[in-house]
Amino acid sequence: MTDATYRHATEEDLPIVAGMYAKLDAALRGFGLGVPEVPDVGGVYAESFRRTLGRFSAIILAELDGEVVGYQAVRIKRLPAYMGGVLVGETAGKWTEPQARRTGIGTRLTRLGLEWLREQGAESVEIQIPEGNTASWELFKRLGFKPEWRLYRLAWDDYVTDKD
Repeated sequence: MTDATYRHATEEDLPIVAGMYAKLDAALRGFGLGVPEVPDVGGVYAESFRRTLGRFSAIILAELDGEVVGYQAVRIKRLPAYMGGVLVGETAGKWTEPQARRTGIGTRLTRLGLEWLREQGAESVEIQIPEGNTASWELFKRLGFKPEWRLYRLAWDDYVTDKD
């Protein structure tokens, strides 16, 4: 375990989060993320937290020697009435810089995000992880997550029509 410090991000930290999310987006695309590429994806992502930060969302930062080396973002949402209408948390992005990996920082960030969601009254927490991201799958399984749904995406270029 390292001597990292952890804190909740403020609006002033959003540019740092934007830069890290741009790296995460590139990594997700390497796993086959099939949604359109967005110009300034990091800025758009970070901006999506501005109005909800501290109320319906949180971004926890990890710092080593005064430098941010990772973040975990989480959000709260309410399920529709036909699914119980309860509050559910969701992980909304996580990045750890390469020099800070395998140090326990990623696990600690995740736990801090989960604890924040519990404090907000979330009944459970949802995650989405690309199929090939074994390290993330293993982390979340160690924390007690269990598979419940499987997400598939159809790109129209891949659509198979009847061969009649």
